[in-house]
Amino acid sequence: MAEISRLPSEAETALKNVKEWLSKRDFNDLNGLQFYSGPELVEECKVLLGFLPAQCKESFDPQKRDTRVTAIRIHKSTTTVPVKEGSGGLLIPVNVGVGATVGGQVLHELDYAELKGGVVATPDFYALLLLSRAIA
Repeated sequence: MAEISRLPSEAETALKNVKEWLSKRDFNDLNGLQFYSGPELVEECKVLLGFLPAQCKESFDPQKRDTRVTAIRIHKSTTTVPVKEGSGGLLIPVNVGVGATVGGQVLHELDYAELKGGVVATPDFYALLLLSRAIA
């Protein structure tokens, strides 16, 4: 399931900066899903993540939860966004092509989706994927 919300318009510049930075990265392919991760990714997206509402920030607080940040590219006709049941996921598209969807809902710039388990996405878009689970 995906619940789509919107970032404030003030996030446009931060979104553009992340989009530009990601366009210069080499993505790896794993089972048809392209991804990029590295410690510099977290640093590059800090400003953008600062525009998330308080409840999202709380859900992905690295001091309370085990949180990973990965960039992914949805480029195949249908791809399941990898979120395990029992974990939370936040998908923040940074480069949205015409007709891109997540959970059957059309994506637009400044949208983000809270995910409860894996959901089907259709191309073409790049996104930040935050995965989180409670620290025991």
